[in-house]
Amino acid sequence: MQFGEYLKLCREESNLTQKQLVDELYNHDIENFSGLDTNTLGKWERGATKPKATKQISILKYFQDFFNLPLPCLNLYNEDQIKKLILKKEIKNLFGSTKHMIYNFPSEMMSCEDIDVYLLRDSARITPVIESSTHFQQTDNSDFINLSYEKTKEFALHPDTFFLACDYKGHGLGWMFCMKIKVDVFQKLMNFEMKKSDITVEDIASYDEEGSMLLGSYFAMNVKAASMLVLRYYIYLIENQHTIKEMGGSTTSSEASKFFQNMNLKRYTTTETDSKQIVSYRQTIKDFFTSDISIQILFSKDSSIEE
Repeated sequence: MQFGEYLKLCREESNLTQKQLVDELYNHDIENFSGLDTNTLGKWERGATKPKATKQISILKYFQDFFNLPLPCLNLYNEDQIKKLILKKEIKNLFGSTKHMIYNFPSEMMSCEDIDVYLLRDSARITPVIESSTHFQQTDNSDFINLSYEKTKEFALHPDTFFLACDYKGHGLGWMFCMKIKVDVFQKLMNFEMKKSDITVEDIASYDEEGSMLLGSYFAMNVKAASMLVLRYYIYLIENQHTIKEMGGSTTSSEASKFFQNMNLKRYTTTETDSKQIVSYRQTIKDFFTSDISIQILFSKDSSIEE
């Protein structure tokens, strides 16, 4: 989807004429839209030209306030439609140079369409995947960050968590463990007033309850598998944006820290344990979707002139 298509969709869903939206944007952000007119707005919507990145972010923020949603109007699409809209090749920009979280397993012969991403609770492979993730987490060895095998499995089976795994023709390629937890519990975890090992099923937010996404264990054998896991995560965020307030996680790993930063999560606070520094990162879902990287992932590049 080009940004102009999204702009037109949001304007029409808000029942605004082009003239009304021009006036609204001017009042919203005089610095960016002081010279805007209906002719320019029309060219943006048709894709003849496009707004600069700073203007795209400002327009997104305007519609966030108008609809009171982090990414309005994309919630009108179903999962398959959203999957086609998101640009998998741009997701690679999230990963940077990493050898610990993402291996370089050969992928030239792999098609992304053949990589199966699924909820772990629906899979017969739940035990080996959790065993692998538990072993993988031992490098951090901190109750502030890690979950035991027993708790990981308990949470993976819970109907309101988002524990993913992915396979290629029956062979495991990776996992991504996230769960929406209650806002007050999330706050305690980010402040290191509570350890991840202390979380119970009562702390998990229900499907229609406001909560914050806690990012947990993540690993992939190659960038294609990593991209498909993050793609599914974006779809989940878009579909559930009305109940997600923030997202965040904590780590001792420099690679995980870089991944969080690439996702526009901000360094929040730190603590020390066993001679290691643990850093927490967090961001509101609104600011997550108005980051440069999210715009690159959500809206296709084109050759039209910026104005």
